[in-house]
Amino acid sequence: MKFLTNLIFFLIISILAFWSASAAFSSSQEITPLDLNTTAPFSAAEVTANQKNLKVVGLNDDYPLMFINRNGMPDGLAVNLLREFSESFGYTVQFELLNTEQLRLISADSYDVIYSGNRISAPELTRLTEPFYIHSYTLFVEQSAAEKIDFLSLFLEDSGKLSIGYRSNDNLDKFLENKSTRNSLMPMPNHDSALEGLLEDQYDAAFMPKEIGLLLLSERNALEIQALETTLYLEENSFIVSASDILLQFELNNFIQSLKKSGRLQTLVKTWISIPESNSEESNLLSLFNYFFLISAAATFAFSYRSYHLERDVEKQAAELNQLNYANEELWTALINEERYKNEYYINLSHELRTPLSLILNAVNAAERSVLTQSSTLSADKFSKYTGIAKNNSMRLLRVINNLIDANHLENKDYTLDLKRVDLVLELNELIKWINEVLDPKALDIHLSTSLKSLEAIVDPYELDRIILNLISNAFKFNDQKPCIQLKLSSGNESLFIDFEDNSLGIPKDSVQRAFQKFHQLESEFSVKSEGAGFGLYLSKQLIELHGGTLSPIYASGTSGMHYRLQLPLTMSEEYHKPSSGKSLFYDRGRLVRLELSEIKTQDLSKN
Repeated sequence: MKFLTNLIFFLIISILAFWSASAAFSSSQEITPLDLNTTAPFSAAEVTANQKNLKVVGLNDDYPLMFINRNGMPDGLAVNLLREFSESFGYTVQFELLNTEQLRLISADSYDVIYSGNRISAPELTRLTEPFYIHSYTLFVEQSAAEKIDFLSLFLEDSGKLSIGYRSNDNLDKFLENKSTRNSLMPMPNHDSALEGLLEDQYDAAFMPKEIGLLLLSERNALEIQALETTLYLEENSFIVSASDILLQFELNNFIQSLKKSGRLQTLVKTWISIPESNSEESNLLSLFNYFFLISAAATFAFSYRSYHLERDVEKQAAELNQLNYANEELWTALINEERYKNEYYINLSHELRTPLSLILNAVNAAERSVLTQSSTLSADKFSKYTGIAKNNSMRLLRVINNLIDANHLENKDYTLDLKRVDLVLELNELIKWINEVLDPKALDIHLSTSLKSLEAIVDPYELDRIILNLISNAFKFNDQKPCIQLKLSSGNESLFIDFEDNSLGIPKDSVQRAFQKFHQLESEFSVKSEGAGFGLYLSKQLIELHGGTLSPIYASGTSGMHYRLQLPLTMSEEYHKPSSGKSLFYDRGRLVRLELSEIKTQDLSKN
């Protein structure tokens, strides 16, 4: 609010000062227009100072190339510059200013160069030279630069790298002192050189007559360059030059630079251009009064502007600090949760290792006591039971250790698959056969549903069995009744799908993503029922992704149990074709089933 108040005050003061200055200016001497529509030599006496009707136009901001009045005709200063230039280089130059009707009467043999409108006429030299005095140009600029910058801004002060010229109603002394974009242009000897530099990305724009530029671009098939119209003058006027040699633009550049250094250019400028001065003391006092108010208003505005931005900076820094604090709090919370997950994981892992070790130790102790006491009460059934307990829990320990090692390998990206082309219909039926043989048939209902007689794919059969067995193990853990499992096999254009459905309690939708994390086990009622080290779903997901596939839970309204979908590519890309691990050479499916389902009560095959 404070800033807006000061801004309004500044605007009021500025309006009053501008009104006073305008009143003072209107009382100065009357200015008459400049009429140069003649072919006679010009002199300083013929020129009436008229700063309003003069425009300074240059090919760069280092010197004025030509001056025109409001009728589009060049004034005496331009003519004097060209005459001095020709005399210094030994040229005999004769020039005339013509309108369109006069130009038609000129004989073709009476000139060397004519520029009229957008056309240049010069015998055999049209493309190799650039007349030193042209009314209109076309700017050829790269498409990418043209889309970003308005070409009219290229003629304004401080327009940057693409600055081509300068247009101002300021006095010439102020114009000549301007060095803001001094090196923004490079003088070129001819049009071909200018366009070649543009195409070779030496600079961003070229300034040349339109017809020549379009002709050269069409010959080179340069579609990325477009022409922007920058005509600033009337096209009805023409300029004729008769010279022993054609004057090149870069020579004029060098000549005017030498005039600047010697001070001759400033002398010519002062000869032809004079700035009106008022001798009124009242006007001078009024101007001083206006300057005082303008300076005061500017100081007030600058102070208010600075205060406003300081407040904004403080608010911005405070907001950034709040964001950093919030981010640090989130990071701290995440670190605490991760440490908690790790602690819970190590506790669960210790329990998972301790339980089977205790059972193994108890079974071995019981068998040892019977042998030492030579007890006749240890029947073959009991001995088989003790050895079965020891064997089964040894497998549980081996499974935990295998999962721990494999999880670290997967995390370090150094786990290798043993890919083979297999018939999945045959493989899944063989897996179900072994599951029914290892488990009590009354404890599980599992079958495969598919309309396919065969389906070949490139997979690691050991790891695929391992994934499905882990899902079966979860179906037992999270179930209060006899597990019923249905496997569905189908295929698409580039993928195959294995749908796993069971009748377990299921995992809540808001908890399923955490179930796939490495250091996480499900809570609530599952924490009591479930056992294991928390690696099952994490390993399954990593192994499927190593195949180039996905493992996703599917939730449908009105359904119970758990539904997973395994998606695998029918063909593997080259990134998955790595050296084989050789697991399939020693793969025993029956042993894998016993190992992965060791947490479930198994049959004692020795009875069969």
